[in-house]
Amino acid sequence: MTGYLLDTSVLLRFLSDFDSLNDPTKAVFADNDARIMVSAASFFEIAVKKAMKKAKTPDNLPEMVAKSGLEVLDLTPEVTWKTLRLPYHHTDPYDRLLLAQAAINGLTIITSTPYFDAYGIPIIKT
Repeated sequence: MTGYLLDTSVLLRFLSDFDSLNDPTKAVFADNDARIMVSAASFFEIAVKKAMKKAKTPDNLPEMVAKSGLEVLDLTPEVTWKTLRLPYHHTDPYDRLLLAQAAINGLTIITSTPYFDAYGIPIIKT
C-alpha cells in the first residue's frame, strides 16, 4: 500500500475544488489501496493563517477532514527534530514539518510547491 501526504494547499483544494486537481492527483484519490494522509501541521498552519485573516477556510475543517476519509498524521518529537537535518532550501516551518513527516514515514508528498523537488523526497505535482 502506497502512502501519500497532502500539502496544505492540496488539502484545501481537495475539500473545496477537487476538479482543479490534475489527473495524477485524482488518480491517487481513485486508488482504493492508497493511504492518503494530512498532517496535524496543516491544521496548525491553517489555524494560524485563519487567525491572522490570511485564509478563509471553513470553521468546521477538522470535521470535514474526518468525514472525507483522510487519515490524520500526528506530529512526533522525531518528526520535529528531523527538520534540523533537512537542507535549508527554504525556511517555511510548516513545509519543513511536512517534508520531515514524509521522509520519516516513507510517504510521497502531493504538492504544487516547486521547491520540494530539492529535498529528494518522492512527490506528485498538482
